[in-house]
Amino acid sequence: MDTLIKKVVVTEKGAQLEGAKKYVVIVDTNANKVALKQEFTKRYGVKVAKVNLFTSPAKTKQKGKGIFVNKRPVLKKAIITLKKGEKAVDLIKLKKSVKK
Repeated sequence: MDTLIKKVVVTEKGAQLEGAKKYVVIVDTNANKVALKQEFTKRYGVKVAKVNLFTSPAKTKQKGKGIFVNKRPVLKKAIITLKKGEKAVDLIKLKKSVKK
């Protein structure tokens, strides 16, 4: 099964957002808001209020003086907000289901 959600981002900021029922995930670069909303609803059985997308540009890693080693790829991330009254999704279960 080809999924739009590639990985769950677990950071301190992401943990704070989880309290507000917002989840940060890395998604496919071709993903759009409508498709992400449908997939999240189908997979976890919760209603999504809104989806915010943003793209982190590729960055070059440097070693020593002016020697460029490699590039970090372009990452597209989504912040998914659940509707009021919806149950929270457990991040551990979320991570496990994305790996499958």
